[in-house]
Amino acid sequence: MFLLAVLSLVVLLNFFLMYVRYNYNTHMPFPSLSEYVNSFSWENFIEVFIVVVTFVAMISFFKLKELSKGGYIIAEALGGKIVLPSTSTFEEKQLLNVVEEMAIASGVPALPVYILEQSSINAFCAGSTYNDAVIGITSGALRVLNRDELQGVIAHEFSHVFNGDMRLNIQTTGLLHGIVVISHIGDSMLEMMTSAHKYVIRPYSPTFVIFLVAYGFLFFGSIGKFFGNLIKSLISKQREYLADA
Repeated sequence: MFLLAVLSLVVLLNFFLMYVRYNYNTHMPFPSLSEYVNSFSWENFIEVFIVVVTFVAMISFFKLKELSKGGYIIAEALGGKIVLPSTSTFEEKQLLNVVEEMAIASGVPALPVYILEQSSINAFCAGSTYNDAVIGITSGALRVLNRDELQGVIAHEFSHVFNGDMRLNIQTTGLLHGIVVISHIGDSMLEMMTSAHKYVIRPYSPTFVIFLVAYGFLFFGSIGKFFGNLIKSLISKQREYLADA
């Protein structure tokens, strides 16, 4: 599915660039099918293929490198605050006790715990190995769940750690980031262009082409998001069932 997503981006980007070139050179809004076919070039197709594959590979590589630094990177990026053993808060002490209990039960070392100030009930684990893994939990979960329910949530997360699901999640996130980030580029281009009041948008002008490209990136980014969410959901669905079991 990932390869299909990349191939879809290559094909659609080729058609889009063909349209932009036609629009800019002829000042005509829409080419006919025969004009589209005549403007196709395998040389251009291969160039776009190389650019897209290189771009996706580089973005994915750097994202994987960033995520491999440790689970605390993800926890802190989400706004999590580490729970220290010296905490005097009852809920936080109980949380640390539950984590220690589940660590003993699973044979996994006790992991650092981060709390996210969110009203929702949620938890996660992040990291590549036992040595850099962390557990995160929302403040809403601490307020709403009783001790038995909290044990169930933490046990679920330790199951992810024990079975290597967190490593799989990091690899999936890093790999898919290369196709998802395209929409972010489109957003940035549009924000930059709309915030610069000196730009006057005239049909078929270079500025018009830049706007066209920006909206194209948004469209292609939506394709990347679709495939990314679909792949992640198909993977995580089975892993979540296993963690529940």
